[in-house]
Amino acid sequence: MTVLPFSIFRGRFGDKDVVWLGAYEGLTGARDRMLQIAAKQPGAYFVLNLASHSLTLSLDTAHP
Repeated sequence: MTVLPFSIFRGRFGDKDVVWLGAYEGLTGARDRMLQIAAKQPGAYFVLNLASHSLTLSLDTAHP
């Protein structure tokens, strides 16, 4: 089984009510998908690197 290292979540890193949106092999793919989702549904999003258990990217489009 292959583990895809980058997961996208809706919500704020550290909050209990985050929603997992998908996993991607590369950071570029995860970033691009996060931007696509955020363009359609404004809000807070982040990408977590599962290999290092660290926050990789974050974005909040809820406020202009």
